[in-house]
Parts: sequence; structure tokens; C-alpha cells
Amino acid sequence: MVTRAQAKDLRTRLDQLGVRGVSLQMILDSGYEPVHERIMLMSYGCPGQPSCAAHSERGHVSMGLQWNDNPPDVPSLGACQGKVVMLPHRSGNCWLAHMLEAKRNPDAGYGEASLMAQRSHYGDMQFLHAMASAPGEAASTTLEHMMAWAEYSYRLSLRGGLEQLDVEAPVRQFAGLAPWFQAEKRHWTGADLFMFGHEYDEPLIRDMAFGSLLHLLQDSYSQSHVQRDYTADGLPIERLLTYRGQSSHCHAKADRKGPEGKKPLATNLRAAIEMGRELIALRERTAPWTEAEGLLRGSAFRLAADVQPAGTGAFTSKNCK
Repeated sequence: MVTRAQAKDLRTRLDQLGVRGVSLQMILDSGYEPVHERIMLMSYGCPGQPSCAAHSERGHVSMGLQWNDNPPDVPSLGACQGKVVMLPHRSGNCWLAHMLEAKRNPDAGYGEASLMAQRSHYGDMQFLHAMASAPGEAASTTLEHMMAWAEYSYRLSLRGGLEQLDVEAPVRQFAGLAPWFQAEKRHWTGADLFMFGHEYDEPLIRDMAFGSLLHLLQDSYSQSHVQRDYTADGLPIERLLTYRGQSSHCHAKADRKGPEGKKPLATNLRAAIEMGRELIALRERTAPWTEAEGLLRGSAFRLAADVQPAGTGAFTSKNCK
């Protein structure tokens, strides 16, 4: 969690970068809670066990969990143009400057020329968070984008087998993701995607890819990302939400409702943990993509018969409680 003192310090540094109009509350709202990591450890069956959390694979997967929120990139426009922006290792001020700029102007239309973190939160790559790119987007469209990323990240995560993807192959060769990897990213490989600015490490890349898939899965059970029917078996999706038009404060309040001590788990958290457990088991035995696809399409990402187009849900400043 970002403290008020840290927020004031960040505000000063943003002034030095020339970023204006960002309040302390906006910075405080961007604070980080390890909800994804807690859910992941419960899926692995070892919550609260330091030895499990310290296991190299768990640490690598945890890095992948964080990747969806902080994918590395090199801005082609605006502040810090040409610098590698990668949290927590490089150019944290640049990352914050770009993200708070997007927060001030969420409807600018963040696409190919924008930072990937801007695209995944406010633009055309919100599917990395199980969300639609804009209000009104058909659920079937968002679902196919989610499934394209799910297949890529699952197959990249495999440690062997015929379906394993090459970490050195350009991402755009994977047809389902080609539209998002054009122009300056047309030559990006799986290694670039996850390890930009790091020393090459294939096992780490594969574990991070799996962590990214778990992030997508977990986000699909967040009430500020996806509206589900909690009265029906399997919790089918009634509406995939979009961040555009939502209050960041209201969105974050729901996102931070993770496992807490010995409190009973909410229905959505139980489902996220169980689905994560099943994906972990599939990866462990190098199951073919068709099995993972069946789990996601048939259960975790199943659309209700009367699924609605994307909207903000109950997460605007007007109806936030």
C-alpha cells in the first residue's frame, strides 16, 4: 500500500517530470495489494507457508502475476520516450507518469503507440484483465481476445511437449495476438514480452507466462472486472466490464477483496482458487491446450445465454458505495 508520505514524494517527482493535474488521492488509489499472490498460493495449496512462497517456481509465477499490471515497454511518445519502462527495476517514475496521465484522460484511445500498461488498463488490451476495450463491446469479442491470450500464455508456459511455443518466436506469428503486435512490436518475441531488459532465462519466461494466465483467470472473478450470475451453477458470465468509465477508486475497492486470514472465502474467491488449482494440474502434466481450453470456455469463462455487451457495472463514481 502506498503511504501518504510516499505519495507526496511521488507527487514531487511527477512535477519534475512535467506531469500535472495528478492528486495525492489518485496516487494513493494506485497502491498495490498482493491479492493475486494470496490466491495463487492457495491454488498451489500452500497459503501462509514461507517455504512454498519462496520456492523458485512460485516466485517466478508471482512475477508473471504482476506482469499483467506492469508489462515492460519502451514508450515511443511522451514522457521517457525511448527508455525501457519496467517495474520494479527500471524507470518507475516513467511508468507512473504514463499511468497517471492515462488515469487523467482515460478515453484518449490507447493503442499501438501507447505503453502496454496503458493499453492493458485503458485501451485495446484490457482483455489481459478479463475486461472489454470499451463500453458496448460484444462479450463474444472480448472472450475471443481473452482466449487468444490464454492459449498463448498456456502453451508458452509448457515445459515440453508438441504444443510448447518457442520463447524466441515473434508473438505476432501466433495469429490470435497478431493485431496487438504490429509496428514497433512486430518483432517482439515471448522473451521480449516477459524479459525485456532482463538477462535471458527460459524457465523464468515460461513460469511468468503461466503467472500471467493465472492473473487473467483471477481477474475474471473480480466483481469490478466481470459480472457473474452467483445464483447459477458455475457462475456464468453475465457481462464483461470495461475500465473506461469506471471510477478507479470504486474499481480498486472490489479488486482488493482478497483472502483475509481465517475469514470464510467469498464464492468468487473459492472459484478462482479452484480454477487456478485445475490449471496448475494441467500444466504439471503438460496437458494439451484443448483440455485447458475446455476448462476455460466450459467453466471459468462460460458466457450466460443472455450475456450483455460490456459496460461499467456498478463501479462509477455515481453509484460507488
